Amino acid sequence: MVGKLITAALGTVRQVRPVRGLAQRHPEAWLAAMDARWWMLSQFDSAIVSTADGTSASWYQRDPARARELMRRTIAIHQRMYIEWEALAARYRSALPEITSPHAWEKTFESARPSDPDPEST
Repeated sequence: MVGKLITAALGTVRQVRPVRGLAQRHPEAWLAAMDARWWMLSQFDSAIVSTADGTSASWYQRDPARARELMRRTIAIHQRMYIEWEALAARYRSALPEITSPHAWEKTFESARPSDPDPEST
């Protein structure tokens, strides 16, 4: 567990550091799809990752500006949820009978059913 936390911390710090120039033009690694986990990809500025069937590949490139923006958004959303948690929980509790009613389930399943083609149109 300690190793995972260290890897996560180092990977997070790396996401906001500048990308090395050479990595912007040339991938640093080639990974099979089954090896492309977050802890592996977080070690590289860029990497080629093959698809599961091996017929093609994608070039993953780290984007520090995007990482910072996503981190800001994540923090803002979590702060808002923390501040509004009691009100959200109360709204959910009050809506629970309606959300879980047989009528609500019927509507859910009805929307998931494929529609039958009109026999008169064929």
